[in-house]
Amino acid sequence: MPPQQYRSQLFDRMFQRYTKLHGITDVRLSVVEVNGINEKYYFHVIYREGHSLLASVIGRDLKEGFDK
Repeated sequence: MPPQQYRSQLFDRMFQRYTKLHGITDVRLSVVEVNGINEKYYFHVIYREGHSLLASVIGRDLKEGFDK
């Protein structure tokens, strides 16, 4: 497992644990995987449930802008 993927999964699990521990139910995390020249990169978009449409636009823009 590459270091970037490990850090991404670690952050994801920490975020899930934090939201569960503090009873946060309306915040989501979306991971955008981008294929770089030599490796993959991971962007984490954190948003409130009501902003899911905007988060998907941000994710799509990141993928289109940085994907190689």
